[in-house]
Amino acid sequence: MEYPGNAPHKVDVLTHKRLLGIELKDSKTSISYSPQDPDTGRKLIGAQRASVLGLGSRQFVARVVSSDAHLLGNVGRNSSGQSRFTRYKMQTPSYLGLKFALLDPEVRVRIEDEIPFAIPHVWACTWKAVSSQVQRFG
Repeated sequence: MEYPGNAPHKVDVLTHKRLLGIELKDSKTSISYSPQDPDTGRKLIGAQRASVLGLGSRQFVARVVSSDAHLLGNVGRNSSGQSRFTRYKMQTPSYLGLKFALLDPEVRVRIEDEIPFAIPHVWACTWKAVSSQVQRFG
């Protein structure tokens, strides 16, 4: 099947079982190959990917931002010149841990620019234990 603006080889790559993520040039891009992607062709390719690979309704290709420095002075910086990339939630930092993170990107992969600077904290918590005694921490 062909999609307007997308070459057949691109569809082959995007529906391949070994593709676990796509690198974005800019974290603000809307490219996702998911139902939220504004481009109809990419939405359809994402749907084909899910069908071909037998993915669930919320399993999409991971979106990552990293450093692709072409000059020594740009090492450790993204395309915007900031040192903000992608965070991966792994039990152990390893290739296998990275693979598992990329297989579950909705939970385990976050582009730092999409993480809010202010994170709410829980200062205290109260709950009633099975023994009917109230315990308070904080």
